[in-house]
Amino acid sequence: MPYLRFLLLSFGSCFLWVFVLSGAGYFFSGAVMNLIGDFQRLGKVLLVIVVVGIVGFYLTERLWLSRKMEEADPERLQELEHAASEKFKDMREEIQEHNPFKRGDQKKRESDAD
Repeated sequence: MPYLRFLLLSFGSCFLWVFVLSGAGYFFSGAVMNLIGDFQRLGKVLLVIVVVGIVGFYLTERLWLSRKMEEADPERLQELEHAASEKFKDMREEIQEHNPFKRGDQKKRESDAD
């Protein structure tokens, strides 16, 4: 396509889109203003919900969870942590056994592909 024709068609399509979208914006402006008004009211309600949620989480952590942590036995927590780390180690070894691509094989395949 010649450059001049490309420029004319490109500018023509840009202007067409501008007119179509501007016309749609003008046509739906009343509906958009109603939606914005609804969102402003909804925004205030959501702000109250978020603030109440934050205060609720803070009070829950401060009054209930902090007491639970004080009552916790440190030795029992260490036992649980040790058991969990052993279980994760076993899971990692099991996953590595079932992995079709071993680390050395993967590097070898990458170098062969180049």
